[in-house]
Amino acid sequence: MIMTTAMKQLSAVVMEQDMDKLTRCLLEKGVLDFISIKEISREMGEKLTQVEPRVSLEKFAEVRRRTEYLLSLASAELPAPRAEDLAELELSDPDRTDKKIRDIAGKVEAIREEQNRLQQEYLKTEEIRRQMELVNDLNSLARSESAYAFLKMRTGHMDPRNVPQLEKLLTEMPTALINAGEQPDFFMLISLKRDESRVTAALGQVGFAEGEGFRYNDYGKERLLKDLEEQMNAIKREQREKKEQVVELVRSEQERLVRLWQELRASELYYKVQNRFSRTARTFLFSGWLPAERKEELGKAILDVCENRCYLEWYEAEDARKEENLTPPVALKSPRALKPFQNLVTNYATPQYGTINPTPFVAVAYFLMFGLMFGDAGQGLAIFLIGLSGFLKTRREKKDPGTLIPLMMYCGISAFVFGLLFGSWFGFSWTPSLWFNYHDVVNGHASGGPVQSIMAILGLTLWFGLAVMEIGIAINCVNLANRKEWLYLFLDKGGLLGFWIIGAGFFIIRQFLASNMQSLPADIWIFLGLILPTALLFVKPVVEVLHHRKEHREGRGHGKAPGAIDAVMEGVVEILEVYAGYLSNVLSFMRVAGLGIAHVSLMTAFYSIAVMVSGGAGVSLVGIVVLILGNVLVTALEGLSAGIQSLRLNYYEFFAKFFKGRGRAYRPMALDSDW
Repeated sequence: MIMTTAMKQLSAVVMEQDMDKLTRCLLEKGVLDFISIKEISREMGEKLTQVEPRVSLEKFAEVRRRTEYLLSLASAELPAPRAEDLAELELSDPDRTDKKIRDIAGKVEAIREEQNRLQQEYLKTEEIRRQMELVNDLNSLARSESAYAFLKMRTGHMDPRNVPQLEKLLTEMPTALINAGEQPDFFMLISLKRDESRVTAALGQVGFAEGEGFRYNDYGKERLLKDLEEQMNAIKREQREKKEQVVELVRSEQERLVRLWQELRASELYYKVQNRFSRTARTFLFSGWLPAERKEELGKAILDVCENRCYLEWYEAEDARKEENLTPPVALKSPRALKPFQNLVTNYATPQYGTINPTPFVAVAYFLMFGLMFGDAGQGLAIFLIGLSGFLKTRREKKDPGTLIPLMMYCGISAFVFGLLFGSWFGFSWTPSLWFNYHDVVNGHASGGPVQSIMAILGLTLWFGLAVMEIGIAINCVNLANRKEWLYLFLDKGGLLGFWIIGAGFFIIRQFLASNMQSLPADIWIFLGLILPTALLFVKPVVEVLHHRKEHREGRGHGKAPGAIDAVMEGVVEILEVYAGYLSNVLSFMRVAGLGIAHVSLMTAFYSIAVMVSGGAGVSLVGIVVLILGNVLVTALEGLSAGIQSLRLNYYEFFAKFFKGRGRAYRPMALDSDW
């Protein structure tokens, strides 16, 4: 868990007759991250031919995505193909599968077109209703005497059986057709005046006999608007029915569609695996990386399916890097409980192979930072319950909770724990503080405890920042030792010298403050703690210059050899980065105290407002509402700020000391992979 997973490289030669069984075996095991033979040896790769799939992979992807779209209409799950089915898998033909889903897709498309038609009808009716709300005199509108003459109203008789035909003729025009009288064949038609000639022609085709003398004002504007509203609601109901029809149609075919999708996906991966093979006249070659712990399992499986008609060659990661200049992929192995924090790491970048997995350190640092900035047990419990409800919902729906929901739960726990330490519940000291009362310190009422002032809180976060920085440099020292980069380990600002200078510098500052800023520690401590390691910073660039000059003398150097001035300037820059850059990094942790103080100040302000609106005698019902709204606002805004700042401090202050995001993520070809 502490280091990235140890990897092994496999290179294999197999016979053509074993290709099918071997491909299924590699998919079933799902542990091999394939690499091209050209990456191992360009000369050998140029002599080999890459295996081309018999079927277009693009066609597979196209048909698979269409099947996924159909299943998504019913929110159906897509279980990955099962390993036990691989032995009996009949390779799918994407064209044949496309024909099988075409009938279902056609029915769905027909319903979707009807939904689009209904949506257009709804928008047209909504536009007519909006314009009708501006009308005062309906009779003048019917006579086209109104200022709103862009609307045209007609009434008349028509065979009700011709209504669908009329609606079809009026499809492209904003209109509203209402059965306006007691007689079933009496209708009112509202349209735009600009479409008058086309509407008249359509009415003529369906036998609409326009009548005179209808009193629109007697019918009433409110009634007319209500009729239009009912018409819009009827369209909405029909849209919902169409949507349910789509869902029912897909669900009736869901089992068959899922089976087709699994066959497509398994076949697509089958051909993708073979696409990673290279061939000679009679043999096939492939290579890839896998976790060292899976070596015996995969090796035995390959030998079994090939009946020993194969040659396997294993390489240690270090040997592959030296002899073939291959970089192993990086797999981080963290406990399931730390997956959200591992996602935070990989979202930043993939660490280098053979370095420390920073996930456990990020988890602890994030937990402590968030709690120090947002220490309230009541609000933390609320955040935890919100995250827990989201987690349970995803579990019921059998979905991945992702990173945010579990992270909210951890943040809630952190705020709850620190709230107990500070004795804070929704901004009130309902329980005794187990560490110190944050509210009393900020408001100037501290009467006991280890922290008595805001300056002490700022100092506390500075020491916390120093610890985080030193841990980051210590991790970098371990990484440098693992990579055998001894020069950078002993003489670089990110190695032991940096660790030495920062620790000694803060020791000297602490002693200076302990003497009420009257005296510094003895000269020997200043010399050993600061002057000596600072002078040693100039050694590394000098060694590098000498090394480059040696390479140039031996004809192995590239470009112009660096000079003495370059070495001096590099040493000066390193000193500036240590004393200015690292100091600013530590001071950046004061934002932890800043947000914590702001959180307390906001809760105090909302309490003062609650007392003010209550008239000064306790807290009234209105005051309680103010407190509730204040807690909601602070929980949302301060919680978000604390979460972002905790992430920022990890990324820019902690990671900067050791994290080299130059790794390639381990992506094995497996049935549940995203290849």
